[in-house]
Amino acid sequence: MPRGKREKMNKVKMVILFILTISISGYISCSKFTTLKVVTHYPANGQYGVLTNDVVYIEFNNDVNKSDIAKSFFVSSNTGNIEGNTEWLSGKSFNYIPFNEMNNGERYVISIPKSVRDTDGNKMEQDFISEFYVGDDLVKPHVENSYPVYTEGGTRNVPIYPEYLSIVFSESMNRIKTEEAFTISPYTGGYFSWNTDSTEVRYMITAELDYGSQYKMSVSQAAEDISGNKLESTYSVLFITGDDFIFPEVEGIYQAGMPQPVVFWDTDNINQVSKTIDIAVQFSESMSRSETESAFSTSPPIDGLFTWNAESTILTFSPTEDLNSETMYILSIGTSAKDDNGWKLQQEYQLTILTADNDSLNISPGDVYGTYDHDNIAYALLNLNDWPVGIEMGPVADPLSIIPAEFDYFFRLQFVNDNGAVTMTPYSIYDNLLVEGFGEQNDPVILDIFWDINNVELYIQLGGLSNDIVSSMPVLYRLTIIGGQNGIEDINGNTMPDNFSFEFRE
Repeated sequence: MPRGKREKMNKVKMVILFILTISISGYISCSKFTTLKVVTHYPANGQYGVLTNDVVYIEFNNDVNKSDIAKSFFVSSNTGNIEGNTEWLSGKSFNYIPFNEMNNGERYVISIPKSVRDTDGNKMEQDFISEFYVGDDLVKPHVENSYPVYTEGGTRNVPIYPEYLSIVFSESMNRIKTEEAFTISPYTGGYFSWNTDSTEVRYMITAELDYGSQYKMSVSQAAEDISGNKLESTYSVLFITGDDFIFPEVEGIYQAGMPQPVVFWDTDNINQVSKTIDIAVQFSESMSRSETESAFSTSPPIDGLFTWNAESTILTFSPTEDLNSETMYILSIGTSAKDDNGWKLQQEYQLTILTADNDSLNISPGDVYGTYDHDNIAYALLNLNDWPVGIEMGPVADPLSIIPAEFDYFFRLQFVNDNGAVTMTPYSIYDNLLVEGFGEQNDPVILDIFWDINNVELYIQLGGLSNDIVSSMPVLYRLTIIGGQNGIEDINGNTMPDNFSFEFRE
C-alpha cells in the first residue's frame, strides 16, 4: 500500500478511536453520576379521594438501594407511621401495602430522604415529600349537644329515670361505629334509637339509675361519620342523679302520742314501757314509706299497722294487740330503709324495750290461807306444794247424825307482782272463780266472795264440803281462778298469764 494512503488510513483510525473513547467515557460518566429521582408516584401530590385500601406506588429513574428504602421510606399520618409491606416490582419501582386500611378523611404523607441511594451510590438532590387525602369528605364530625349537657365538674340533678341519654353530632353518623364507640359507666341497661338523618343517637334507659351516683357517658374517636371520618375528639359528660347527697338517719324511737319535745328511748340501755305502747320512729328527712316499713322489725315479732306524718319523717307502728307483759323486745330499722331520693341508712338502728310499766306486770296469787272459823280463828298458811292441800274443817256439829255433815270453809289470799301486793278490780273475780268436787258427796258451792276495804285481800267462802270425821273417804275439791287476757285483773289491767288452781280436801 502506498505510504500516503497508509498514513491517511491511520489518521482515520485514530479519529475513530478518539470518538469511541470519548463516547465510552461519556457513557460511563453519565451512568455513574446521574442524580436519583422519583419519576412516578401514586397517590399524586395533593390527591383527594384515595381509597382506604389503596397502595402507595413509587418509581425511580435508576435502580435503587433496597436497604435504604427499608430504613428510610415512610408513609405517615397525624397518628404516626403507617406499618406496611414493601413489594418490589423491579429494581426501580415498588408498592407499599399498608397492613391496615387507612382512615377516611385523614391526610397522609410519603417521605423519602435525600440520603437514599441508587445502586451506583447516587443520591437525590433533596428530600421527597408528597401528601394525599383518603376520601372526598375530609371534615371530621364533632358533638354539638348532649343530654345531659356538658358542665364543668359534672351535671347535677339528673332524674333517676331520665327516659334517655342523647348525643347530637354535626353530621350524619355511621350508626354501627357510633354505637360501638358509646359507653355509660357504671353500666345501665338500655337500647339505641336514632333520628332519621342519623345526627342524634339516643340511649333509651330501661333501668332506674341509682340516686346520688355519678355516671359517665362517652363517645370515643372510634365513632365515624358516613364518609368514614372519625370523631374529632372523645366526648364525655359526667352527671350525677339528684341533688341530695346526705344519707338519712334515725334520730330516735319513742312512745307515740307524747307531747313535744319527745324523749327518745336509750339505745344503750333497756327502756321500760307499757304493753299498750305505740312506737314512733323519727327520721332526719322524708323517707320512702314502703321500703322503710319493710326495714322495720321486732323480735319477738309483733303484728301491727303503720302510719306516717304528712312529711314522711315520722313512722308510727301501732300493735294490733297489747304486747306481752314483762317481755323484752328488740326494735330494729335495717339499712334497706331509704329516703325519698334512694339514699339508704348507713347502719342499722336498734334498741331494746321491756314491757314493765305499772300496766304491764303479770300478777300472780301470793300466799293462800285457810280456816274453818272465819269469825274467831286466825287463818293458817296452806302448803300449796302438797297434793292434795290438807285443810282442817273442825268437829262435826251433830256426831249422832247419820247424814254426812256439810261445812263451810274460808280461803284468804292476795295477788302480787314484782313490786308486792296489788289493788284488784273487785268485779273481775266473779266470772273467773270455779270450785269443783270429785266424789259422791254434795257438790261444793261458793257462798260468798268479798274483798277488804282496799280491794287487796280476797275472801272466798265455800259451802257443801264434806268432813273426814263423818266420811271415810273425804271428797277431793279443786279451786280455780281464771287467768289470761280475759281473766282476773288488777286496777291497771294486768292479768295472770295462766289459770291458778290447787286441789284440796280435809
